[in-house]
Amino acid sequence: MPNLHKVKNTVAIVVAHGKSELIMSQYIKSNLRLPIEIYSEKNGRQNIQIESLLRVLEKGDFSTFNKFINYYPVEVEKKQIKGCKLFPIMDWDNCNKELYEEYKSGEMFKNIWLAPYIVPIWSYPNLDEVLCSCGIIDKKPSDRNKGSDYQRIFPIHRGELDIIQVEKLRDSLKKCNKTNLDVFLDYCLSNVN
Repeated sequence: MPNLHKVKNTVAIVVAHGKSELIMSQYIKSNLRLPIEIYSEKNGRQNIQIESLLRVLEKGDFSTFNKFINYYPVEVEKKQIKGCKLFPIMDWDNCNKELYEEYKSGEMFKNIWLAPYIVPIWSYPNLDEVLCSCGIIDKKPSDRNKGSDYQRIFPIHRGELDIIQVEKLRDSLKKCNKTNLDVFLDYCLSNVN
């Protein structure tokens, strides 16, 4: 059990759709030196689809307020979580349009206790296409090389804080109408001390 007095309060929890979203989130966490927790299935090797997201959020450490606060070091005041948001980062992946719209609006979360803390992040049709549209990458990575390609694009920064790289990424994404990833990056940048 970690000494929670030395652990910074978690400012964001990411639920990563797959390996690409996991690597990108690790890059943001490392470059901004933020206490971000990242949840993925099988280290990103198994995708979490929009269709299965509610099942993920209704099990394990997400299932109840008490399980959640016992697992994640978050600030709590009057049975409310303070200073932490949950960001599912999902691709469309051909889910039905109605469910996709419910995801984007947050309507699909209305019956779970985490609803007030969830900020849905979406990429249409997927993160690869978004990064190509923004000019961040020249071509879509092959499925076989996707992990290593994304590690090259989003290297884990182990040195000093590097806000400029994340700001450049955010600025590129803001110009793209195929995603709202810039919302996540704005939130992360606003939490840098």
